[in-house]
Amino acid sequence: MKKAFERRNFPSIKKVILPSSAHEILRCCPEVTFVRNIEEDSSKILEAITKSRKKVEV
Repeated sequence: MKKAFERRNFPSIKKVILPSSAHEILRCCPEVTFVRNIEEDSSKILEAITKSRKKVEV
């Protein structure tokens, strides 16, 4: 997943719904404000948000 989304940028994406295994996609969405995980374990998603997505509200 990481390699597939390297050097990609999707600034128009504001809402993302994804599984934890796809957390690498968050790096490509600098303007995301809403993130929903479709799995019970949210640890990877939360880690990705706290490291790189400061605009996330939900």
